[in-house]
Amino acid sequence: MSSFVAPLHSVDITDSTCGEPIQVLQEVFDLFEEAKTHRRWFHANPELSFQEFKTAAQVRDILISYGITEIHENVGKTGVVAMIRGGAGEGPCIALRADMDALPIQETAEIDYCSKNANVMHACGHDGHMTGLLIAAKILNQTKDTLKGRLFCVILCC
Repeated sequence: MSSFVAPLHSVDITDSTCGEPIQVLQEVFDLFEEAKTHRRWFHANPELSFQEFKTAAQVRDILISYGITEIHENVGKTGVVAMIRGGAGEGPCIALRADMDALPIQETAEIDYCSKNANVMHACGHDGHMTGLLIAAKILNQTKDTLKGRLFCVILCC
C-alpha cells in the first residue's frame, strides 16, 4: 500500500502557555484567521440538539465555498455529511466526525462573539470541533487529486 505525503512547510510560533517554540504546518497556520472566523460564528449562534438548522446551513455553505459538491443534508434531522473522493484511485474509506449541538446554559462571558441565543451556549467545545473538521475538509479537498479512497466529513447533533 502506498501512502501520500504532501510537501509540507512548517513555521515556528511561540506557545503562549509556556513560551516554548512549537512547529506548525504553514498551510494550517495560513488558515488561522479563517478558522477563527468560523469558530466565532458557531460560538455566537449556538443551537440545541435537533434544532441546529442555522448551524447546518452555515456548515453547508462553508463546504460549498471550499468547492465540495457532494453534500448530504438533514442526516438524522439536522446533520451534514460531505464526501470527498480521492482522485488517485481506490483506497480506504475514512470518516471524520464532529458534533454541532450546544448546551442549555446562559453565557456570561463578555466577548465580541458571545452567544446571541438566550440560555444556549457552546460550552462543550463543539464550535471548535466543527471548525477543525471544516478546515481539515478544506485542506483535504485541495489535495484530493493525490488521495486514494473516500473521505466523509460528518457533522451531526449528538
